[in-house]
Amino acid sequence: MAFISSKKEKKETKIITWDMMLLDAKDKNITLTPFDIYTYVNTFDNIEVIDDDLSSEISGMIEYIGDGFIITINKYHSYERRRFTLAHEFGHYCMHREYLIDNKSIKDVALFRSENTKNQKELEANEFAAKLLMPKDDFLNIIKSGKTRLGDIAEHFGVSAAAAKYRAYRLGLIKEY
Repeated sequence: MAFISSKKEKKETKIITWDMMLLDAKDKNITLTPFDIYTYVNTFDNIEVIDDDLSSEISGMIEYIGDGFIITINKYHSYERRRFTLAHEFGHYCMHREYLIDNKSIKDVALFRSENTKNQKELEANEFAAKLLMPKDDFLNIIKSGKTRLGDIAEHFGVSAAAAKYRAYRLGLIKEY
């Protein structure tokens, strides 16, 4: 029996560097600011994104099933948080694919959201998401333009104030997170 996919025909994209990802996004006509993470991830033929009913302590997860990946995002979280979670899970896809293939899944639970987590994969995925959604040069330019309130910065990038604060901390602009 044949199945017809409702998605446009896609090709697998190999992302190796941030510059390659930016060029790939531009080639796919993806809005860069705020970065349209949902549209971009949906251009990958081996990733399916689902907003679903997850318990409150789970923001999202990525699973390897068959020959593809399913990213599930907690539909009850704010739009801004879902964007960061999707970028975080996409970070796992880009950086930890072999681990996922071997272990089948990674869940983003509340424990891993803290800067104090010792889980290296979670820290890397958080950093990936922050860089993707709030590029360093853009972040610094927004501050230079006079926007210094976290809420204004967060709104500009389509992320939560907590995510903007995390990025400011990681860039060394504030001392505490």
